[in-house]
Order: sequence, then structure tokens, then C-alpha cells
Amino acid sequence: MLEINYNRNMSAYPPGSVVHIGITGTRSGMTPDQRQDLIDFLFDIKDDAEGSEIFFHHGDCLGVDVEAADIAEELGYLVIAHPPTNDKNRAFHDSDVIATPKSYEERNHDIVNVSQEVFGVPHSLEEQMTGSGTWHTIRYAREQSVKLTIIEP
Repeated sequence: MLEINYNRNMSAYPPGSVVHIGITGTRSGMTPDQRQDLIDFLFDIKDDAEGSEIFFHHGDCLGVDVEAADIAEELGYLVIAHPPTNDKNRAFHDSDVIATPKSYEERNHDIVNVSQEVFGVPHSLEEQMTGSGTWHTIRYAREQSVKLTIIEP
């Protein structure tokens, strides 16, 4: 599985802290292995940060965003949608908080900027098309030195 900057044997999020997790991923959705890996990571974060407020930020699009938001919601995370202004691929997830819609680039930057860790869930390990929002967000997270975990397909 990946480029990973997360040591599952060390608590990155002490109990009682405020934790913000972000997600970026393909509109084609997660593979079964990606889904299980994400569940494991989110469960470990919740376990490590027991008693913490844990916020999960997603882009409110079909595919990985909405699938991951449902998982986070089921695990008890507070889910925050950062929707795009373009409704074409919007999921309209019933999140706890829905931010003001912004352009894809602005809302992707917002997700990274507020997050302590971002999970990237790409369709492939190499960018397949110029202008991929998933890979743009992954590059931006690296540039901002935000903890980044890429979950391989």
C-alpha cells in the first residue's frame, strides 16, 4: 500500500484533541481493498484519538468523496462537505456541515488547508489525465507539508 507518512504504532492524535481529516479521490469510487484500507485507517485514528472531536472533510462528489463520507459518518466522525459550484458530479451528501460551494480548486485547497492528514484514493498510481483533481490535491498536500497517505488501488 503506498506512500504513507503515518505510523500506525504511534498515536498521531492524542486523546482529547481536535482532529481534522481530509479525503480526495476518484469519481469512479474505491476498490474493495482501498475501502478496507480506509476503514482501517479511520478506525485507528478514532481509536487513537479517543474522546476527541474528529472532523472528516470531503469534496461532496460522486465516488470516493461520498463513499468515504459514509464510512466516516458510520464511525462517528463529524462530516463536513466542501461542495463544488458545479453540480454535475455533486453527491449532495447529507453531511453534518455543508460549506459554501466553491470552485473545484478552491474547495480542494480548503480541504487540505484545514486537515492534519489527507487521504488520497486515486484510480491509479500514475496521473492518467492532465487536470486530475485528485492528483492536483495530492500535489497541493505535499506542497503544504500536510500528512498524506495514498491508498493504492
